[in-house]
Amino acid sequence: MDFSDYATASHEAQQNDHGHGTSPHERELEIYNLTYRKHQFLYLATDRLSRSYELIKGYIKLSQYSDSGRETIFSLLKPGDMLGNLTPDTVEANEYAQALTKVELKVFESDVLKQAIYNKPEFILKILTAQHKRNHHLQLRMSSIAFLDVRLRILTFMKFLGIEYGKIRDGVAFMDNFLTHQDIALINQTSRQSVTMVLSKLKMKGVIFYDRYQLIIYLDKLEQAMSSYLSD
Repeated sequence: MDFSDYATASHEAQQNDHGHGTSPHERELEIYNLTYRKHQFLYLATDRLSRSYELIKGYIKLSQYSDSGRETIFSLLKPGDMLGNLTPDTVEANEYAQALTKVELKVFESDVLKQAIYNKPEFILKILTAQHKRNHHLQLRMSSIAFLDVRLRILTFMKFLGIEYGKIRDGVAFMDNFLTHQDIALINQTSRQSVTMVLSKLKMKGVIFYDRYQLIIYLDKLEQAMSSYLSD
């Protein structure tokens, strides 16, 4: 685990103009925006959390580390998702939040979160949705690991990735390529080499296309590849 970026992340983030991108009402409530660089940690599992965040731009992964230092990614967040302390009290984090790209977040301190919940009942729905999403992602991941072999886990994950995070037009999902092969391996509990091999074959067959910046998933072709694999 390399937390070298974390030491400066909070300091650098707080150099941003707290009023940037917020309405007068939000500034009155001390709601402000922060930005983090790619790979920076927003918080660690040892932190005492009094903040909650709403992701405005970019992507974040939520992870846990075993005693041996093995990372497990259990949720991927996109703009509109919430994270951090989703209750109005300070709690100890049980996860790591790390930026997969440059990210911008709206920050709610605990007292402000209480006011937001009181003044905007629809805010409760956002919090419940965030908690449901984490649980849903974790259940999907556990089911995949328990019942599918490595190749099918990766195929299933690519379908999930396209539907959940892509912009779909005519059965094709277009998205930023914000995950490394190592990230995909950690999510699916397999090796980076296995991920690279499967994705390279999918790319050769025209099922997906990717470069450093974008990922394109042809969902119909992917579905056919999954059906063909299951029938072999």
